Amino acid sequence: MDHSTRTHSGHDAAPDEQTPDAGSLLSAALACAAAADAYVAADRWYAQGLVLMLLGRAFEFALKAHAVRAGATADVLRYRLGSDLDVNLRHGLEHGLDVDGGLHTQDWSALRALDRVLKDMRTKYTDTGGDLPDGAELRRLLARVLTACRISVRGQASGGSSEDSGEMHTAAPVYRAAEPAEPADTSTRRRPLSEQSD
Repeated sequence: MDHSTRTHSGHDAAPDEQTPDAGSLLSAALACAAAADAYVAADRWYAQGLVLMLLGRAFEFALKAHAVRAGATADVLRYRLGSDLDVNLRHGLEHGLDVDGGLHTQDWSALRALDRVLKDMRTKYTDTGGDLPDGAELRRLLARVLTACRISVRGQASGGSSEDSGEMHTAAPVYRAAEPAEPADTSTRRRPLSEQSD
């Protein structure tokens, strides 16, 4: 049988050729989380827009890794799940994803806030202005989701090499919590990149 053949609708795509590998998706999620952590650790006044973008990709890749492990095809990933984090997480929970401690109202609120910001950002690596989601809260939730997806895809909670388990990327540096707007006088400290003028 020729597995490269597809129907016009694309629904006959062979999973082994068209669907991303779950392990590769999980590795991409861990890499995005690690990149966000490195950026935060290197600069106290990091640009939150870039970090939120990386956290969003980490969530998406991790949840899609679980979806593939649960049998999702390329069409499901592309057309049903897309990049909507709320939809991806609900799909994961419906297909056996076990997030430690469960999910609470503040978790869903943080994730939906991140979704809104990412949709507004489009292709710019900059803050969008207005209220941004709490990066610290999102990173704590991401650590739990990464662990659940790693167990789903690789069947392990810990142990093995740090590269294989992703354990080194579930303990994050200190992210800034969401803060109310500050007065305009910033002469006594370095300003975040998002506040600097050309």
